Amino acid sequence: MHLPKMHPRFNAVLSKEEYKKGLLNYLGQYGKCDIQITNIIEGLNAVTVEYLHPCVDQQGNTDEKENKQKLMTLFEFSGGKIKRIRHYL
Repeated sequence: MHLPKMHPRFNAVLSKEEYKKGLLNYLGQYGKCDIQITNIIEGLNAVTVEYLHPCVDQQGNTDEKENKQKLMTLFEFSGGKIKRIRHYL
């Protein structure tokens, strides 16, 4: 059973393949990214990760406001596998 990956800010519900393609496209825009985990909350069959995502694009430019924005991703598990991913800003 393949459950969706969700990005509520953009009202997006993606299949595993769509999510993978979109993530690779997004990361391909950058020359360097440094994910900094600031908090982890573990719960019943779920983990929430709060993080910063400072990046430098292919031309060496940075967006200071975006780089300081805290992000959060919720991972839900079932049977030892990720069943749902939700990204929040």
